[in-house]
Amino acid sequence: VVEKVAGGREAIQKATTELANKLIPRIIEDWRKKASQGAAVVVLLKRARFGDLKVFEQLLKSSITGVTNVVKRGYTSGVATYEITTKRGAEGLAEELDGQTIKTKTLEVISLSAGALELTLSP
Repeated sequence: VVEKVAGGREAIQKATTELANKLIPRIIEDWRKKASQGAAVVVLLKRARFGDLKVFEQLLKSSITGVTNVVKRGYTSGVATYEITTKRGAEGLAEELDGQTIKTKTLEVISLSAGALELTLSP
């Protein structure tokens, strides 16, 4: 009976080792791809006029390091909502955007968390 248990244990150990050897490289590759694409940050842009939005989007796409995608989710009463994919995270995005100008207004960070950023346009 002991030999059967030991043999079963060895078979399970061999099977799990083989499975791990196949899965670990796939998991690492998946993590690498996700890390290279960046993380989504929800950005609220307050005190913005509709005409400011195109300029803001162009700034994000052409001048801000690590931004890979910009999606406008909505605009209501001077507040625009964006989902921005960035390799630098919310804090890195905030550091680069704070103080930038949109037309004659200045971007100012007013709130920051792990996956969200609030900006206002000051005259």
